[in-house]
Amino acid sequence: MAGMSVQPKLVSIRDAATVLLRMHAELFGPRPLRSLFDLCKIRMRDGRDGERAWLEWMYFGLFVFVDGIQDNFPVSSNVGVGVAIARELLSQFQFHATKVMPSLTTIQQEIDERIKRYETAGAEHYERIGFAAAAAVLGLEAAPGTVPQSLEAFEFSIGANKFHIGALKAVNDFFKEYRIET
Repeated sequence: MAGMSVQPKLVSIRDAATVLLRMHAELFGPRPLRSLFDLCKIRMRDGRDGERAWLEWMYFGLFVFVDGIQDNFPVSSNVGVGVAIARELLSQFQFHATKVMPSLTTIQQEIDERIKRYETAGAEHYERIGFAAAAAVLGLEAAPGTVPQSLEAFEFSIGANKFHIGALKAVNDFFKEYRIET
């Protein structure tokens, strides 16, 4: 019926984080990364490079999801809810990542460093977040937000920015459909 608004479904902070983590896995899992590598004609040297690239890609995705969560809770009275969802998302990610890759002993420190790197890269120019993602995922020596030197890395940065925008839209759509229990 026209004019009738649908009420958002009520969900707990934990359940919200779980759904967002599943969305993260779909958008920043190995298949999308492989597709972006293929599109940009990028090949990893060996399995360890590929594993590290995937981990950096997932860290980039965590930044994007945390950014999206924060965008949906900007008012000071709601900031605590956004922080709680982001913390739960990161906690669940850390739990699952260390089960899959037990060697990740400094994962919390790595996540914090990556989030700061992407925040710094995008502070003045949002499009530079893709440059930082390309440098991290491809293992390039470059300052955060520096334009990649190779065509393949530049193309990858454009793709990373598209994933960034798409993921932010998905997070925004989630918060239109769900309301958080407080």
